[in-house]
Amino acid sequence: MATTLSGLEDGIESTSAEVAIVDAELLLGRGEAGIIDFLTHQLGRTVAVVLLPPGLQGMQGQILELAQVREVLLKPPGVGELLKRCHDIGVSERASRSALEPRGVMQAAVPRHRAGMDGGGASVGGTNIFALMSIKGGTGKTTIACNYAYALQLAGIRTCLMGFDVPDDIGVYLGLAQAPNSSYFYQRPTRDAFAASIQEYHGLDVVLSPNDAVLAAEVAQRDPDTDEGAIGRVIDTARTHHPPYAAMVLDLPPTYSEWGLQPLTRANTVLVVATPNISDAIKLVRQLQTITERFDPRYLIPKSAIYLVLNDQRREDNMPATAIQEILADHLNGWAPPVIATIPHDTQVRPLQNRGSLPYRRLEGFTRGVNTLVDHFYGQVLGSGGAARATKRSWLPRIRIR
Repeated sequence: MATTLSGLEDGIESTSAEVAIVDAELLLGRGEAGIIDFLTHQLGRTVAVVLLPPGLQGMQGQILELAQVREVLLKPPGVGELLKRCHDIGVSERASRSALEPRGVMQAAVPRHRAGMDGGGASVGGTNIFALMSIKGGTGKTTIACNYAYALQLAGIRTCLMGFDVPDDIGVYLGLAQAPNSSYFYQRPTRDAFAASIQEYHGLDVVLSPNDAVLAAEVAQRDPDTDEGAIGRVIDTARTHHPPYAAMVLDLPPTYSEWGLQPLTRANTVLVVATPNISDAIKLVRQLQTITERFDPRYLIPKSAIYLVLNDQRREDNMPATAIQEILADHLNGWAPPVIATIPHDTQVRPLQNRGSLPYRRLEGFTRGVNTLVDHFYGQVLGSGGAARATKRSWLPRIRIR
C-alpha cells in the first residue's frame, strides 16, 4: 500500500502483481496529462483499479478506456467490494496470461487464429475462446454453455457468453429479454454497437443471436474476409472489447451452416457435447471425421484442440466414457478426444431452467461436473480447491473504516 508517489512507483517496479490499486490523488502533482501518462506507460504488465478523488470525476471515462485500466472507482470506495473486484481482476489477468502459453494449437494451425491479428494488444491473444458443438439438438449443449460461462464468471474469470443459434435459447434459460442482441452489431458493425448488444446475467456478459431468421439468413451470406458485418467479425470485436475478456464461450447451432462454421475459425478450443449412448457415439464418429478431415481447409480443427463433454449420464447407462472412446478410436484410426467432464442426469435441471434459474450451485452433482470442466482449463489459475472453492468463497474481511 503506497502512501507516496515514489512508494507507488517502487511497488509496481519491485512486484509482479497482476493488479494494483492506484490512488490518483498521489499523481495530482503531474496534472491530468501526467496521470494518463503514468497509467499508460509506467504500470508494466500490472493492470490497475484506479481510485479517483471527487475533483477528477470528469476523467473517469477517459481513464477507463486505457489498455491497462480495468476499473475506475470514486473515492472513498467500499473496501469489501474493492477487495473482491481486485481479486476477480487478478484471477482474470492470470487466466489471460495462461492462455498466452504455447498450448493454443489452433492459433498455430490456422493463420486467422493468430493472437493479436486484430491489433487489440496483448489482451486479445490472452482470450480463451471455447466453441461448444453438438451432433444434434437435445444434448444439453446450451445448458452446458450457460452454466460453464456462469461458473467461469463466478470464479473471477471475466467471461462473455455468445449465442449463434437462431432462435437463441440462451436468453430463455437466463430469463433475458430478446433484445438487445447481436443484431445491433450486424446492422452497424462498430465497437459501440457491440457494447450496446450486451446484456448482463449476475455479472456475466451475454450477447444473444439476432433472433431474427430473415436477418440471420442475410448475415450468413456476408463474406467473412471482406465484410465487417460478417458472423466471425462479432467475435473479433468481442476479443478487443475493453475491459478484455479472459474467456469467451460460443454456443454454436447443431448444423454446418455459416452460423456454426465461422465461429470455429475464431475458437482455440472446441468442446463437443454428447449424451452417452450408442447412437450419439456413431454420430460422433461422423462429426469428428468432418471437422478434422472433410471441411474446407479454413474450418479444419486440429485434433488436439477437441474435447468431449458427456452430459446427462444416468446410473443405468452402460456407456461410460471409456466405452465411447473405444468406439471412436476403432473408427478414427486409434484417436479419440479426451472426455474432460461428465455431467450426471438430474431431474431438477429442467424445472430450474423453466423458472429461469441455472442448475449451477443448486444441484450438487451437476455443479461438480461443471467444476471439473472449469478446473481442466483453469485449475492452476484458481489454485487450491479450484472452481469449487473459488465460486463459493466468502473470504472478504469485514473492514470498518474510521
